Amino acid sequence: MSTASALPVRPGRSTVRIFRDAPWLTVLFLGIIAALSLPSVAEGPASASDPIVGRWRWCNNTEVYFHDDGTAGLAPEKHGGTWKCVNPNQDPRKYICDWGKGMWVDTLYLKKHSNKLSGHNQFKDPVWGYRLPE
Repeated sequence: MSTASALPVRPGRSTVRIFRDAPWLTVLFLGIIAALSLPSVAEGPASASDPIVGRWRWCNNTEVYFHDDGTAGLAPEKHGGTWKCVNPNQDPRKYICDWGKGMWVDTLYLKKHSNKLSGHNQFKDPVWGYRLPE
């Protein structure tokens, strides 16, 4: 008894011919490839800014700018520090801001939809800021 498949085998039938004979299969195949290459909804759009990005009035009455590239400074074009969100999926968000390569390090918290940052520096002194309109 033969264990060969009961399906007919056509010699010379190639994958190209299968797609040519069944155009709907080509559309399905290309649709699957396109869907697999799209980012998931959970990743969000690549251009989405972090909530900290923008202009803030700091506790020492200066304006601080947090930039989308992870830098921060006292003027829009000056980048004297860096910031990083260490828990992006939690509320409040926790940020570590390094001003001057470790000279001053602030730990800040920002609640969802809030206009106030608050936290402390490495000496546990309180620091805070209020979002300014663009």
